[in-house]
Order: sequence, then C-alpha cells, then structure tokens
Amino acid sequence: MLDHLLLKVQLLFHQHCCYYSKLLLLLLLLLLLLLCYSYNSDHANCCFVFDFQDSTSTTKMDCLKHLLLLAVCCCKFQTSHTNTVYIFNVDEPKACGSVANNVTVAINSSIHEIDAKYLSVALGSKRVGINFLGSQKMINLAAALAPLELRLGGTSANFMTYYPAASSHGTPNNCNVDEDIEEDDESMLEDTAFYLTAYTWESFTSFLKKANWDLLFDVNNFKWTHSGTWDTTNLEQLLNDSSAKGINISHFQLGNEPNAYKGNFGFTIEAETLAANFKTLKAVISKYPLYASSKICGPDVANVEFTGNSVGYLTLFLNAGAYDVIDEICLHHYYFGGRDAKLADYLSTSHMDRLKLLYQATTQITNATPRPRPVQLTETAASYGGGTVGMSDAYVAGFLWLDKLGLSAKMKATRIYRQALIGASYGLVTSSFDPNPDYYLSLVFKTLVEGPVFDVTVGTKNDKLRLYANCASNRRYTPGALVVYYLNVADTDAVLSLSQSVKLNGNKLVLTGNELPPLTAKAHTGDVTVEAKTFGFIVVPTAGVEFCVNYFAKLDSSSQDK
Repeated sequence: MLDHLLLKVQLLFHQHCCYYSKLLLLLLLLLLLLLCYSYNSDHANCCFVFDFQDSTSTTKMDCLKHLLLLAVCCCKFQTSHTNTVYIFNVDEPKACGSVANNVTVAINSSIHEIDAKYLSVALGSKRVGINFLGSQKMINLAAALAPLELRLGGTSANFMTYYPAASSHGTPNNCNVDEDIEEDDESMLEDTAFYLTAYTWESFTSFLKKANWDLLFDVNNFKWTHSGTWDTTNLEQLLNDSSAKGINISHFQLGNEPNAYKGNFGFTIEAETLAANFKTLKAVISKYPLYASSKICGPDVANVEFTGNSVGYLTLFLNAGAYDVIDEICLHHYYFGGRDAKLADYLSTSHMDRLKLLYQATTQITNATPRPRPVQLTETAASYGGGTVGMSDAYVAGFLWLDKLGLSAKMKATRIYRQALIGASYGLVTSSFDPNPDYYLSLVFKTLVEGPVFDVTVGTKNDKLRLYANCASNRRYTPGALVVYYLNVADTDAVLSLSQSVKLNGNKLVLTGNELPPLTAKAHTGDVTVEAKTFGFIVVPTAGVEFCVNYFAKLDSSSQDK
C-alpha cells in the first residue's frame, strides 16, 4: 500500500564548500538515512517517488546525494502535520543520480468537485429498441458503471415520434432500430423518421432502472404547428405515459446541434427561437410533479473552440434569456473526424490541449450573462463520424479519453457523456455486448475517482506526460485517500499495441461468462516507473486529505437526511 508521499526538502551543496565540510555533512546525513531506515522497518512506505526520466550516467556522489535527500524527506515527514502540498520526486529510475524534478499536488485548495455521475454515457435515440434488458451480460456491464446518466439523443432525436399506449391506431411498421445494423454503419441511424412505442420505451427505461442509471432525454425539436410554433403534443403524450408508470427523467434537452441545421437539413432555427422553445419546454415539464424539478440543459452546439457559428449561436441563445431557463450549458466535442484519422492523432497532445479552448471560450460567454451556468459535454468522443475502426475501439483511444476526463474536471465541467454506449467504432461495448478497452478504463475511473479536484504542477515541463489528481472514491477507499492518474505519450521505439484487449497490472481483462473480472490493485512501495505509451492510476490510501474527508462526510450527512 502507498501510505505517504514525499515532503519537499531542499538540500544545498554550495560550490565553494570545502571537501571536508561536504564529507562531514554527508556522513551526518548518512546517519539520518540509517536511522530513517530503522524507523521505517516498522512503518513501511514512508517515501514515495515517481520515476519518469531517461537513464543518464551519474557519479557516486550524485547518487549518494539523492539517497540522502530521500532520508531527510522520510524523517521530516513523520514529524510534519501541516502539509499543504504533496511532492512526488520525479527522477531517473535506475541510476538515481540526475537532478530530481517535482510533481506537486496542491491539497490545500480544491479546483472543483465532480460527483459519482461525472462520467456518464450517450446513446443515439434510434438505438432505444435494442434489447438491453434481455441480456444479463449487458445488465452487469451497465450496473458496474452506476451511478450515471444516459443521454438518449443525437441527430435521430429530431426524427423520433412517440407512439402512446392509448393510441387507437395500429402499431407502426418502423417502430424500432434494426438490431442487425453493422457497427460502423452509423449513418443508417441518423436522419430517418421512426416511432418509439410505449412498449419499447417501458422496456428501455426498465433497463435503466435495473442498472441504476438516470436518464437525460433529448426532445424532438422538429415538430411544429401550422402557425409555426414548436408543437409539444407528442412530448406531452410521452410524459403522460411516463408519469403514470413512474418513469424518472432527471434531465431534459431540446434538439441536437442546432447551429448545424442549415448545413445538415437546409433550414435554420434561430437561436432566439430555440431559447423561446426552451421556455416552453420548462413550462411543459413543470406541469408534472415527477418532472417539475428535473434539470434542463442546452443548446447542444458542437466544438465551440474553433467553430465560429457555434460561438455566435451559443451567445445569441443565452442573451435571448436562455440563461434563466437552463441549468447547464451542454456542448458536444470531438477532436477530429474518424474517417481519415491516423494513429498519431490519438496520441497528440496538441489535440488534447485544444479542449481547454472550448472551456475557456464557453466560460467567457456565460460569465457575460446575468446568471453564469456550468458546462457539461453531453456528447463526446475522440473522433466524430462513428470513430476510427481499429483505433477508437482499441487501447490507443484511452489516451484521449483519460485526458479529456482529467482536463474537463480541472476546467470545472459537471458531466462528460461518452459517445457512445454502443455502436459504431467508438462504443464502450460492441453490438454483441462485449467491452472495448475504453469500457474498462471508464470502469476503473468511476471506481477510483470522485470529489474534490486538485491542481498538479510538474517542475520540469514535459508535454508528453500529463497528470491529474483527485480524491479517491469512498466506493473503494477510506475518505481522505488521494488518486493521481497519468498518461505518458512520449515517443519511443516500442511498438504500440492496437489490440482490442486490455491488461490491468499485467492481467488481461476478460468476462467470465456474463460476469466482470475483478479490478485488483497492485500493492506497491518505493519508486513507480511510468513507462512510455501507458496510462494509469496511483492511489495513496492513507493520504488523509482534509478536502476529501470533508466531501464524503457531507455526502453521508446528505444521504442520511433524505
């Protein structure tokens, strides 16, 4: 177990100090090292060092200096009770002689808090007819990710008509999606009209309830009255049936990527009109006691960081009064198109950094309104257009996915909905309900990460090494534990595996029948080497971070009050 991290201590060797003074100082510190070693025979894991740098030749004096510095760190830590930062020494793992760099986790302040549903999932509306409830394997996979919200939406949301239980008409022929559609044939699911029957709706929401998932429902924005106003009749039919059966819908949104309607469908819904429609949506759901407190998010524009019409549309939407209706601003984000993507795109730190621009642009827009709103990504993956076969469904996709989760938490996002739960080449699971590598990465993230987010700084800038820090979830650890997660995309001659299997601590993760494999942590003391082209999580169970202790104590108190 990792019990403690290093407390930073500066040890200075002045250039003009005489040889004998240096020797005396080294002998004294060597004594401290021996005392510290003796103390730690009964108190393991006092020191913890991250090692990332390449091998370099060193002198014996340099190596001794490094070891003595660790000795001082160990002894000093045992008597300190006022830590405001944790310092990870970053050094070459074998020679132990190069000048150490520091990775600092500032635990005296929290940037943001993410709840247990921060990592959520998205599903195209037309996939609602898939028989999730009929597969125990899928139920197990879904329940393991709980709690979360599933966003049922996308382009197909604007082509869906609910077929109510009390309808006097015969059952339509085009009720559900064809379950035999190929993984990469996403286009067949987008812009063709279809019916959602009451039976299918009840089956789908029963699956969500069994998995302990909440629902974000994307309402059809393409239904209009003869007078040119948005028609809420079909929505009210769905809400009538849902309310009568106690089907919970925790979130609503209206339409999908409205800034792109002109290019995709040949017509425009102005931002001011959409804002008025959102006000109507709020009025409709407020009539139902079950949905009166449900949240609303909008407007679902895409790639604000580099699409000018997205920025303009979002600005006009909020300025038209939408800031007074929506609870969160919801956006879509993809780094690049999947069809022509290369392996290097999935490892590109410049792609990773561009996500920050989305949050900065959106924050600037919302802060200019009377009521600034938090941001969530209601549809996001590495690449749009269904992903990239052999990449977005493989191990390499995890680098962009983990970085998006870490960077979005630092930028104060409230939810990240992964596109998609199933389908195309970016699904977390395949059409046969088998997990892709990003499913397991998502499962580990949800198991380990929750609560306050902390700033991480690296002493020597390294664009290829990215680190994030958070409280460790109380689902697995005692409140106060700290988790640091990382990805290292450094160039190397090693071959990067594009396998669709994934290993955790050397063990291949595979289902046993319908059952998930155990996620077994590897106990560790001493140095941790972060190898090239890897990502992972490091947990310090007994860190005792006050922000983490207080966060989970508050959660416990809130749950007891309900």
